[in-house]
Amino acid sequence: MVQLPCKLGARRATLRPCHERRDFLPSMVSLSLPQTRVIHPLAVISLLALIPIGYGIWRVTQAQYWWVAATLIPFMLIGYHYRKSVTFGWRLVYACFLIICIACFSAVLVSTARKTIAAPPKFDFGAFWVEARTAVKGLNFYDPQDLTPFAAPFQPDTEFITELPFSYPPQSMLWLAPLGLFEIPTAVILWMALHGLILIADIVLLWRIVLDRHDVLGLLLAAAFVVMLHPTLGTLFYAQTTFAGLLTTLLVAQYSIRTVGGLWIILGFLIKPVFGVLLLLPLLRRQWRQLAAAVAIFLALSLATVLVFGSTRTFSFLTSNRATNGNTPAYLYTETVNQSLLATILRVTRYDFSGGSPLRDPVYLVVALLIVGITGWLVARRNVVSDMHAVALLIAMALLVYPATLGDYGFVLILAIAWVWMQRSGKATNLLLTILFISVAYGLSSYDAPNNSFLMHLLVWLVVAGMGVRLVMSEPQKRTQMV
Repeated sequence: MVQLPCKLGARRATLRPCHERRDFLPSMVSLSLPQTRVIHPLAVISLLALIPIGYGIWRVTQAQYWWVAATLIPFMLIGYHYRKSVTFGWRLVYACFLIICIACFSAVLVSTARKTIAAPPKFDFGAFWVEARTAVKGLNFYDPQDLTPFAAPFQPDTEFITELPFSYPPQSMLWLAPLGLFEIPTAVILWMALHGLILIADIVLLWRIVLDRHDVLGLLLAAAFVVMLHPTLGTLFYAQTTFAGLLTTLLVAQYSIRTVGGLWIILGFLIKPVFGVLLLLPLLRRQWRQLAAAVAIFLALSLATVLVFGSTRTFSFLTSNRATNGNTPAYLYTETVNQSLLATILRVTRYDFSGGSPLRDPVYLVVALLIVGITGWLVARRNVVSDMHAVALLIAMALLVYPATLGDYGFVLILAIAWVWMQRSGKATNLLLTILFISVAYGLSSYDAPNNSFLMHLLVWLVVAGMGVRLVMSEPQKRTQMV
């Protein structure tokens, strides 16, 4: 195995792992294949054994037993860890195993996407289309009276009408409005095709930015990470926008110290407000040019929103939006699909809504402030905590403290999970603990979904934050040894 080291003198080179930096010489790659391609007889037998194994995986996934992902993940990770220590034949077996798993789970995803296209769900595609249709017709997408006439194709009930008013900032309608130009059958096809392409882009970026971009097995592992996570299925089922959220998050991580990163931070915020947490990245790490770029882009998009939709519709966000006027229905805080820290506390404590806004719940405020404080402290330690680590911390924190985190939002935690995997050491204990963490995370995301998604979010934050605390605590020791 031959692998070039990262360039010397790269910014904070001694503090960031090679795989997190993109300053490799592009013409040189690690050699992942041996000089001789002799396939061991046992490898041939294993290849044949993959046929019934693949059929078994196919039957289980077709039955929607998504928990099987948690049992397959350990074999994938062990194979990937030792891929460079075995012969070509065994690497071929491993590659075929990954391809079988990807194909089986992808088949379920494609089937789900086809069902979504055949019968577009009113949550969440229907809400997006009605809001976009209202916008292109020149009406107020924050006003229920303007929205209701366009909801008829989805046979709206009281719950649907209650949740219809656009809950995102008005700037978000700039990218969502084109959906309303098309009739529902065409719109849902274009919508699903767009997000299918974004999902492919997520896989490629995850491979190139987080995993080993010079090894094709890394691409297969990235694809397996994505298609086997249950929130991927949930995102397609509801026709949500979480795939685009991961795309912008990965691009923020890639351009974390460049001005263009501000663009991706703002675009992520407009896709889902929860991703606005990434504004803390340039703020806490004192990347002032990137922060200034983000503010400038946001102001430019605000001006464009006023020009396109008018000042009345734009500023009605401050008066008619349920997130700002305090008219959020109580059930939205406690419904099962809400997997935030606040929703979990309210369900456990059986919160009495007659006492006022649940956002003032003391238990939530104390725990949320503790999580935010620890995360902010770690992110600010830019000489110890890498940019990728900081992004993983912020995203994991946001899914916990954001009051409206849905179960499928956990899809974006693929970045944090893949990052943790790439931090493993060669020690057996560390390897086993890393594999156990990822397997449990996948298990929690799929078992009785989405009821255990909060536990997955909490687990990821605890592990990523714990790794950060360990780095910070070990820094004085390193400095002492250097002296």
